Amino acid sequence: MSEQQNRVVFYFFDSASSIRAFGRLDLPKERQALGLTTVCVTSDDVVGADFVSDAFDHLFVLPAQPSPYDPGCIDVAAALDCVTRVCGPDFDRDSVTVISCGEYTPLAAAQVREKLGIPGASVSEVNGFRDKLAMKHAVAATVTVPKNVPFDRDRFRREPEAYLDWLLGDLGHPFIIKPTNMASSSGVRKVHTSANAADVRAVLEANQGAFEAEEFISGEQYHCETLYHEGRRIASFVSRFNSSMLDMMSGRTVGSLPVPPADPVGRAVGECAHLASVALGVHSGVTHTEAMVRPDGGVVFIETANRAPGGDVVGRYVEAFGVDILEIDQRIKSGVPYELDPVERGRYSFWAYVPKPDGVIAELRLPELSSSIDVNWFVAVGEQTTRSTSFEEPAGLLIVTGDDYARVSADFAAVLDFPFITVRSDSQGHG
Repeated sequence: MSEQQNRVVFYFFDSASSIRAFGRLDLPKERQALGLTTVCVTSDDVVGADFVSDAFDHLFVLPAQPSPYDPGCIDVAAALDCVTRVCGPDFDRDSVTVISCGEYTPLAAAQVREKLGIPGASVSEVNGFRDKLAMKHAVAATVTVPKNVPFDRDRFRREPEAYLDWLLGDLGHPFIIKPTNMASSSGVRKVHTSANAADVRAVLEANQGAFEAEEFISGEQYHCETLYHEGRRIASFVSRFNSSMLDMMSGRTVGSLPVPPADPVGRAVGECAHLASVALGVHSGVTHTEAMVRPDGGVVFIETANRAPGGDVVGRYVEAFGVDILEIDQRIKSGVPYELDPVERGRYSFWAYVPKPDGVIAELRLPELSSSIDVNWFVAVGEQTTRSTSFEEPAGLLIVTGDDYARVSADFAAVLDFPFITVRSDSQGHG
């Protein structure tokens, strides 16, 4: 691809971790040679007003504008002003790019592009990757999706137990409720009986946006990262979860392990992810798709997003294949050259989050594994913690690496229910 000079790129961020990840890339270090001016746009609920970073030529920390319908927190009017302050009122629209770097900023980025006439995905196009209910309807003719319906807040308010019983009859036992616009399993719950009404009510009160209810799919959970350039698939990578992310709330360690490219289940998951992304109108960058594989081998699409994955997925693909998908994603979206040459390196690794427990931490422990293990604890002995309720609240991050796939896979299973954290006996249940 040809190098484009004198381009201003605005990156809209919804998390501090995404900003840190961007700063570690080669792209911002090479921006002068690439002819890029980089601009960070974020909000003060993401970073403080005194935040600095040498990855950007300009940095704007805007007052947060939270919304239950799109929790991106980027004030579009203020973001428009950022563009004109950097580029001037009569700038060349073809020399400016506006990129969303997260789950919650695509709509704000699209609104800025549409209002200023900057090329890129429109509001209607990015909506396909934001609304989980509309997303499943859009891909249902192409891939298998769970049975799903909008969750009726008013009906639940009037007759909570009766409404849950109706959903159980319609969707099966159990079923899942989730916000249609959130990430990292925030607000996701499994409903077994109408006796779960109190828990459902609490989740609805904490998340004011729209919800969906969907059939629970039993089987193994996978995710797939697919790179696109101008609508063309250029690479895909698949990983297997060791359990559902819902299990993190019940104390299980949750992470993922890249599968070899020749793995037939992985190839089926990759094809499902690609078909869904095409149906949603993907153009450029990486998509992150989650799917379930039933015991009979059938692949069921769950959801996708036009963004890089969380956890330490990016690092595990670097270890396994020598490809930094975030680097490639940002280079494609920024319109600069990239190199892509995946090679199986004979190194296998997984990442996993250890959930927080309720109580005062008495001990932090590690299992004996056949592969090497590194851990980054986010909690300490003596600290009072409350049980993790989403993917964004781990107690620690594990990285386990080896040169034998079978052994690493066995270690992957072994960490699932290992008691990494013990709490003081006089503190259990009081977190």
